[in-house]
Amino acid sequence: FNDLSLHLQESLYDIAISTFLESEINSNRFTCQQISNTIYGLMKLGIKYNNLPNRILESMIAAVAKLMDYMNEQEVSNIIYSFGMMEARWDELPDQIKNVFTINAANKFPNLIPQGVSNIVYGMRQMSALWSDMPINYKTNAIIGITNVLTLTAHQSMRGNGQAISNIFYALGYSQVNWNDFDSDFQYLFYQALEKCLHELKGQELGLVLYGFGLMKAEYNDIPKSVINQLILSYNNRLISIGNQDTCSIMNGLSKLNAKWINMPDKLKSLIFKSIEKASNNNMEDLCLACCIYSLSSYELNWYDDIPANIQRLINQLIDQNTLSNQILSNILYGLSQMKLLYIDLSKSTQNKLYYYLSLPDAYSTNFPQHIANSLYSLAIMECSYNSLPFDNLEIALRNSCPSMNSQETANSVYGLALLDVSWSYLSHETHLALYYTIYNNYATMTIQEISNVMYSFALLMFDCNYNMSFNHLLNKIYNLSASNDNKRKKSSRTNRKIEDNLSYEQLLADFHNYINANPSELTSNDLFILIQLLLIKRFKDYTMIDYKRENFDQFAMYYQTIVTLPVGSEFVERYLGEVPSLSGPGAHVPSRLHSQTIHAASTYLSVYPNEFYIFNEFNGLSNGLFPIDAAVYYFDKLIAFIEIDGEFHYKQTMSSGSSLGSSTLRRKDKLKE
Repeated sequence: FNDLSLHLQESLYDIAISTFLESEINSNRFTCQQISNTIYGLMKLGIKYNNLPNRILESMIAAVAKLMDYMNEQEVSNIIYSFGMMEARWDELPDQIKNVFTINAANKFPNLIPQGVSNIVYGMRQMSALWSDMPINYKTNAIIGITNVLTLTAHQSMRGNGQAISNIFYALGYSQVNWNDFDSDFQYLFYQALEKCLHELKGQELGLVLYGFGLMKAEYNDIPKSVINQLILSYNNRLISIGNQDTCSIMNGLSKLNAKWINMPDKLKSLIFKSIEKASNNNMEDLCLACCIYSLSSYELNWYDDIPANIQRLINQLIDQNTLSNQILSNILYGLSQMKLLYIDLSKSTQNKLYYYLSLPDAYSTNFPQHIANSLYSLAIMECSYNSLPFDNLEIALRNSCPSMNSQETANSVYGLALLDVSWSYLSHETHLALYYTIYNNYATMTIQEISNVMYSFALLMFDCNYNMSFNHLLNKIYNLSASNDNKRKKSSRTNRKIEDNLSYEQLLADFHNYINANPSELTSNDLFILIQLLLIKRFKDYTMIDYKRENFDQFAMYYQTIVTLPVGSEFVERYLGEVPSLSGPGAHVPSRLHSQTIHAASTYLSVYPNEFYIFNEFNGLSNGLFPIDAAVYYFDKLIAFIEIDGEFHYKQTMSSGSSLGSSTLRRKDKLKE
């Protein structure tokens, strides 16, 4: 349509209007067909619903509302399909049109040919209509229509239904239909029909079936082996003609089906790798690359054990060839990290490329919080350190995304910062303020795992900050109390305590927050740090030990044992919890062969002094024993030495951009132990 002259465009609009206005005079069969064909023609010309002039929209809506009840199956299905392909939004359509669509679709479903069923279901999907919003009569008759299509395919060997079936199940998946809402007879019939028609599906249709099936939350392990075998046969036969997007759809579909590498037949694994090879020869674009890497990671395969060397090289090359940013960059980093790949094991050119992408001002220009949150988390899991990354750029992206973050994104971001070896004092004041706001906005909805991850992360972030945990000065500011001399300070402190005792924890936090909103520049980073700890402890109080998972005990314990090392830290915790929680301690075992060999050598050496020296493994003498020292040496009854063995897992291997040599860096959590 946009290629036509303006004069011709206006002429076509005039013809369309005259056709629609015909419905006000005639309601015969010919008029119904004219209206259906006109709407279908507007769609085929590439016109979008929201780009139609108001005079066209009004006359079209009026004609459809008046005459759809008189239309036959094909006319109804074509109009609904056309509205969908013109990108009309279901939630923006007039209620009158939504009613005539659902009523007439329900009435026509039982008698529709496969293509008609497909057109209605797919058209509704394109309009973003949700299955849950459909009336019961629509759902019931839609199942009847779909069952007819499946029966024709499964029992009458009717050919040519592959496209209809692929579109139907893709559309049902996007409409948020749940596979388990179908009864077992329907599920069995679908498997039968799928097995019969898989051989005729093109690559794209194969991907649509798998993707839609996965969106319905079906499970790969529940699919009959005969269907899997036919899928592999069809996949193999179509491999030559499969395009990059088809490869993406197939891999993403298997991911949505929760397929795991360990359960896949070797032939299917081989076909996936061959598809990636073929796509790489076709200049796989960035979106497909991100999809493939993300899908591979969802299969739970291991980069080192499961991916052949030639595919590893291809993935490195494809990253080098594409321009990555926002979701694509985030998904690639996340996928690589979930395959247990260390950043240092990427090719040098790929490391440099990723560094370059991460350093660009528009790397996270959409400010979509999941992208930066997943990137920070992924880079941390890949054993990066902040000083080997363009961290200033990542910090800016984090600040810009903080206002929109949910609880999981907040937890992942803070966890990523901690595992990237960042110190709280290294972050800017602007970042401290942004993190305060996102934690304040989300702390009340954090799950037990999220709050434990954040508190563990703060143990790593804060141990070398030496912040003072007293906040009487904050109370002075907020409640307008004077503290100009010693007597007034003592009185102010008593008044503070009285005020605090009379306030609920929630009111105290709210008062602090209101003050920050009004005076953001008056609070120091130390102040913001204190307020964040108040929020975390408040959420910690909401849970009991019954809620904890095994790792949560150690995470919480590390937080409390670290915070009490700060000035006034113990008093701060006791003020709100009554005591410093004692939640965990060391395991009573020798953790490694290196530990055993080292301590054995020390014992052998000291054995020349019988009954004088004693060595205790896993010495439990620090605080509550959360950080046991590998060994302690006593001379008679006097403690004279600690032995801590920095084995390989105490270090991360890092490679700075521009350097050809790797280096070992002691992990921040082990610096905390020191």
